[in-house]
Amino acid sequence: METLETLRNLFDEVLAVNSEPEALPGLSRQTIEQVFTDLKLTPPGILVCLYEWHNGIEYLDAFMSFLPLERAVSIYRGYQALTDRLGFWGWKSSQFPILDENGDIQLCIDCSSGELVSVCLENDDSTRQVAAHYEPYVEAMAQLFRQKAYAYEEAGGCINADAIAWRGIAQAYGVKESWLAT
Repeated sequence: METLETLRNLFDEVLAVNSEPEALPGLSRQTIEQVFTDLKLTPPGILVCLYEWHNGIEYLDAFMSFLPLERAVSIYRGYQALTDRLGFWGWKSSQFPILDENGDIQLCIDCSSGELVSVCLENDDSTRQVAAHYEPYVEAMAQLFRQKAYAYEEAGGCINADAIAWRGIAQAYGVKESWLAT
């Protein structure tokens, strides 16, 4: 799977500048599929492959983690509870959290369409489309790293994209919402 290989290469790039990430051992396909069956979701194949590879990666930078499946499910259920209380607030039950930024913003993949959305619970309980599909987003991130258009801030433990380079890359790949700290 080409996207998985790209993500593996991105992780290697992160490890080249940041020694903090903690990759958790992968899960069995059966375990992953059962979790999604219990949620009444059909995950994209890439999501199953990611969780077979690693059951989350903590500290991609100081504020970003690939969510372990159990924590992602907990956040997903929290979204469901919020929907029960508020009614529709922008999140759809097909949107499953995969990345966490600082505990209050998650990047979700839509299990029906592959769309990426950010869910912000910080101030406005809103969702925003990041990209119409995850593949161009992954390619945009790979391009950012290929161009070395980022800086690792060792004191803060953050990987920051060059704002001008990222805007150009994002536009070229159809990434609509800048989800990177720039």
